[in-house]
Amino acid sequence: MSIILILLLTIFSLPVTAEAATPLAPDTRAQQEDNSAQTSTGVRIMPTIGAVAIVAGTFALILWLLKKYEGGSGRIIPDSIVKTLGKTRIGTAPVFLVAVGKKLVLVAVSSNGLTPLTEIDDPAEADVIRKALLNEEKEDK
Repeated sequence: MSIILILLLTIFSLPVTAEAATPLAPDTRAQQEDNSAQTSTGVRIMPTIGAVAIVAGTFALILWLLKKYEGGSGRIIPDSIVKTLGKTRIGTAPVFLVAVGKKLVLVAVSSNGLTPLTEIDDPAEADVIRKALLNEEKEDK
């Protein structure tokens, strides 16, 4: 969309010549040639540069607003709050054991998204499972 806007602003900022539409008197044409010879390339390109600056500024403002009002979704959750403890398969579906605070959640992944299979709320049972995972990790090393 910004490319279309840049093209439109560039087209509308170009100087319009009336030579093709109406012929000028000889002395007027000579005067116009003198004026165009005095006009430098920098002056002719200024409207284009202005249009590009406006488009770039608008784009930067939109990006800043999107970043500001995005919410807190860009924050990283620390491992102390959410951590993947392990992965396995049940049939063809991958299943993850996720620690959320002091709870453990068994989550299945499918084409529909994530589905919690079970939650382990009991701290004693969660500790037993965590210790079993740590022992298995030590044995693998």
